[in-house]
Amino acid sequence: MQSIQLEPLERIARALEAVGISYMIIGGQAVLFYGEPRLTKDIDITLAANVDDLARVLTAVELANLHPLVDPQEFVAQLWCCLAKIAQAACGSI
Repeated sequence: MQSIQLEPLERIARALEAVGISYMIIGGQAVLFYGEPRLTKDIDITLAANVDDLARVLTAVELANLHPLVDPQEFVAQLWCCLAKIAQAACGSI
């Protein structure tokens, strides 16, 4: 069975908790957590946040050692989605 990417998940969870943003792990990582094998290279996270919380989200991105893949201000304003890259070159979206 494929292992869950706990280290990046723990870093992201700690960072979001530090800035007070509630979150939920979704997608392939959540499926792996519940014991179903699934090939995935990204981490999908739904945040309890809105556009006004972007500064806190970006602080969490920095705390988790993630790097935005696009201009967050413009991208989030249009799509309400922030794409970030984990330092070890794995891709995740938060």
